[in-house]
Amino acid sequence: MTSPDRLVVFVPLPERTAYNASFVLARRLEQEEYTVAYLTAPAHVDHVGAQGFDCHALLPDPILPPQQPHEEARGIPAWLRRLQERFVAFRAFQRGREHALTSISDWIAARNPQLILLDPLMWEFTPPFLEARVPIAGLCSTLTAKLDLRIAPVFSDIIPNEPPDWRTFLRNSRAWAEILLPILWQDATEGLQLLAMNGPIRYRHARAWSRVKRCGGALRYGEYGVRLDVPELVMAPRAIDLPSTSRQNGRFYAGSSVDLQRQDPAFDWRSIDQTKPLVYCSLGTYSRFYPHSKRLFSALIDALSDSDLQGIIQIGDAARVSDFGPIPPHILLAEFVPQLEVLEHASLFVTHGGFGSLREGIMFGVPMIVFPCWLDQRGNAARVEHHRLGLRGEIATIDAGSMRQLIARAQDPRVRASVDRMRAVFEREASCQAGVDWIGHLLQTFRAPRETR
Repeated sequence: MTSPDRLVVFVPLPERTAYNASFVLARRLEQEEYTVAYLTAPAHVDHVGAQGFDCHALLPDPILPPQQPHEEARGIPAWLRRLQERFVAFRAFQRGREHALTSISDWIAARNPQLILLDPLMWEFTPPFLEARVPIAGLCSTLTAKLDLRIAPVFSDIIPNEPPDWRTFLRNSRAWAEILLPILWQDATEGLQLLAMNGPIRYRHARAWSRVKRCGGALRYGEYGVRLDVPELVMAPRAIDLPSTSRQNGRFYAGSSVDLQRQDPAFDWRSIDQTKPLVYCSLGTYSRFYPHSKRLFSALIDALSDSDLQGIIQIGDAARVSDFGPIPPHILLAEFVPQLEVLEHASLFVTHGGFGSLREGIMFGVPMIVFPCWLDQRGNAARVEHHRLGLRGEIATIDAGSMRQLIARAQDPRVRASVDRMRAVFEREASCQAGVDWIGHLLQTFRAPRETR
């Protein structure tokens, strides 16, 4: 029996993989007689609701960039067209955020939540919680972190020396500088946009950073830019991180965060011979934004064409099945694949290295070949290499011959042994009970000052 005075609210990034990472913890909280609710973007209401959770579409859907770069048209240079679109998108996001802040304020007044588990990158939506004095903790579905020169940013492929030394500090400093300098430039241009939109008198009021600060929030920079500075819970076991990073980042690790009860569409296995080893390939939600997605799919199709291995390739909206010509009958191309169901039968996972995919591959004990495309995928691939859970490939140069070699090397018994050891860790931490205990302790810590008044 859940209790309305123990309401914990989840505010993940509006991405399917971030919601998926939170479901085990949310279910476990409900078993501990907490009440759980989600604040989501409209695009994710059906998915979250299908898992049985109370869900409220109070956040705006993210505004994604166009899939393909622009070409010059009608006398307008491509760079100017991109700048114009970015300005329009920025204004649309500003309007969506203002509407969301009002809706969240009303919702808080009606529900009286006790704790907000919010992705630190969602900091622009914190003023209503801060004004209502609702405690906030970070809910991290990736390994991105606050700026700290002692640890390498997860956007890099740096594997630190053990123990760290002065070279580690210099390498980390350079990596952080390469990430943050473009972000600072982007923040400056957005500040100019705000100034143009609102004028000098209303500029400070319109600036999201200033509003959060006025409400008592603290902000720091990280790999994605500004993030909320609060206690953070990472949706993964500590063992998957780099040892020096997990010692120094001051964060808590919740557990495996792979929801085996997740409700996804069923898969049609009729074209796959389940008695033979299976290679599964997926580049995740954003495959259409990766310039070499088709190259990877083609290389894998060619590598498997004369092989006894079965193949399932999720092409998403990065390509069409007709783009690849005749496909051998033992290789299936699909727009969407229920990943957990397929990984349960897979012998090898070809992936972009998204953190959700890494966790799910490990939970099913599947060796990986990681082709990082952007952002934190480089650091995730470094962790796969460090823990010997698979291999790393280069998506920009991959061909059928290189793919065959990687597939053969990934079947090394030493890789399988390392995957089995990490899988055992994930199975021990499958319930995310450590995360539930951390939340209980955090609530007691937040309540103590109120009770002594």
